Amino acid sequence: MKYTFKEIEEATIKPFFEAHEQGSFAQSVEMANVRADAGRKIHYIGVFDENEKLVAGAQVSIIAGKFPSADITAGPLLDFSNTELLKFFSENIKNF
Repeated sequence: MKYTFKEIEEATIKPFFEAHEQGSFAQSVEMANVRADAGRKIHYIGVFDENEKLVAGAQVSIIAGKFPSADITAGPLLDFSNTELLKFFSENIKNF
């Protein structure tokens, strides 16, 4: 399977977050807005399959400062049994 990793818009990822069986409020767009109001930079990441279907997604929260850091609260939303997808996501998020 060929995958594409890219930053995507809130409107693209919101329905994915809301429909995903592993989703939770911690990963919602609404929670991202709370984090943004607290001064964090928010990025939405998506992985698309060869049919342009969104198959993995994550909300990345960047905390600026002397020692900047990033987190994906409650982890990315993806099929963790799909080792090819998990490996692809993991390699690309490190580069992001």
